[in-house]
Amino acid sequence: MKTLKKKIVIALMLMFGISAIHMQSYAQSYVSETVVGSVSGRQDAGEVYDLYKSSADSFREYLAGWKFVGERDKRVTYSESQLYEICMNEAKRQYGRYYSNLYLKDFYYSIKEEPLDDEEYYSQQVGSSTQYRKKERRKRVYIYSATVVSAQ
Repeated sequence: MKTLKKKIVIALMLMFGISAIHMQSYAQSYVSETVVGSVSGRQDAGEVYDLYKSSADSFREYLAGWKFVGERDKRVTYSESQLYEICMNEAKRQYGRYYSNLYLKDFYYSIKEEPLDDEEYYSQQVGSSTQYRKKERRKRVYIYSATVVSAQ
């Protein structure tokens, strides 16, 4: 029975000792850093739209209107690490002149789809008068923010 009590007491002492050492090193890591400011921004990532072609080869077809050509998706997908790097570059641009060893804390990003106005344009081929219309346009935007910290 005495050996069991000794083992329990030793285990409790080790458990409290290790957690105290861990908390002390955790507290020391926060003493040596300075919050410099914050950074936030937007990263455009392309658009998606429905494409229509004018059917104006003859007057009768002109009255018929527009022909659906298909959906065009020109959006780009950024990974979290790519957005972190974009945010870090913005932090270095804003605070890098005054502080060294910058890093980001509380990095956050969200994805937003914003509607755009319809657009009409003509073909880029020389001698062509084909008219196109973009409808149901949506733009993808990544919104990011973080706290900028300087390690000392």
